[in-house]
Amino acid sequence: MLDADALRGFLSGLRHHGFAIDAGRMAACERLLLDAHAAGPDSPAARRLKFRMAPAVVRNEAEQAEFYRLFDEVMAASMPPVETARAECPRPACLAPRRRWAVLVPALVMALAGGILYWANMPRPPSDVVLAGGSSESVNAAGRAYDLPIDQFLVSETRLSPLYGPAVTLLTALPPVIFLVWAVVRWKRRMLWLARDRDRLGRDPATTVRFPLRVDDVLYGGPMVRESARKLRHHEALPSRRIDAVRTVDATARRAGMITPVFRHTIRVPDYVFLIEQNSGNDHLARLFDVAVDRLRHEHVSIERYYFRGDPRQLQDDGPERRPVALAELARRTGGSHRLFVLGTADGFFHPLTGDVETWVSRLTLWRFPTVLSTRPPSQWDSAELKLLDEGFSLATARTSGLAAAAAKLAVHDERGGLLS
Repeated sequence: MLDADALRGFLSGLRHHGFAIDAGRMAACERLLLDAHAAGPDSPAARRLKFRMAPAVVRNEAEQAEFYRLFDEVMAASMPPVETARAECPRPACLAPRRRWAVLVPALVMALAGGILYWANMPRPPSDVVLAGGSSESVNAAGRAYDLPIDQFLVSETRLSPLYGPAVTLLTALPPVIFLVWAVVRWKRRMLWLARDRDRLGRDPATTVRFPLRVDDVLYGGPMVRESARKLRHHEALPSRRIDAVRTVDATARRAGMITPVFRHTIRVPDYVFLIEQNSGNDHLARLFDVAVDRLRHEHVSIERYYFRGDPRQLQDDGPERRPVALAELARRTGGSHRLFVLGTADGFFHPLTGDVETWVSRLTLWRFPTVLSTRPPSQWDSAELKLLDEGFSLATARTSGLAAAAAKLAVHDERGGLLS
């Protein structure tokens, strides 16, 4: 089965074949892959992974057939090769004899050098013998006869062998030489491993991208996001407590002198609250949403970002300490003045047994234009999404197109709930 990196490479390579792959489609496919891994390689979710991913990627029958063909090629390339003649042994088992020889050969060499050194220093028979003092007797030494005393000690002179110096030099130089040879061999083997891995990756279509890939194009980049940011920061007119004198006089005159105050409007850039569903510290979908929020902030969109896990009644801010923030407190501070976006599945908005909308969900409607950008693909939407629409939420997919649809609706000052397309 494919892993996450191989799936990303495969989906990125689909763009080379004309498929429209954005961050939302990639996130939907990654979620299906995670479900398949959780269910096991022999589960129906794993066996039907190709058919489950197709609705999130293809747009017509021709793309569906092409997707099936490319997916089969990637799966065939990702399968491990089958050795019929000789099975390749596991790496530790194969290296065990080599490691034994790597220890045995230096030990034999050092033992041989030690034997040579010992033989070179072994005591030799005396070449010249002298006995001092006392009685004497004739001793043959080196073919000559001497009258020597025999009641004193034997004094002998032993000359060193000519091999002594080379043997000491060999024993001194042997350890660093062995270490250098080992380091060179290990470096060469490492280079061979890297070359083998590069060849394998080059032949694997799941890890090969045949065109220059920009990160901005994958993670909420391009002109569509910039245009959406421009619409999100579109100025809006909000009522104030200051009276507009000119318009008040006109309204009073039209009503035959009855004082009709008209208040001024304040023109300002709208503020937003983004609630991101994060199931763990390694939630890749939450990281994608973080990139989206950061890019919108870079385009000068005023956003307050918070995280929640299932139930947004207890939030965490986006500071380094992730301090807890209660939803009620946030509603008192920003409700009525900020617009709300919820990014996630919104599964925690419903009762786990009855499937009804939780009572606290009505607090989210205190914000203006409450919108849910769902990570669930439209093909999997059911009655839960309809209940959110009945509660007054706007609903779209967590893709660039869904964000663009919400921004286009806000640009015309339409904050009514409904399905965004």
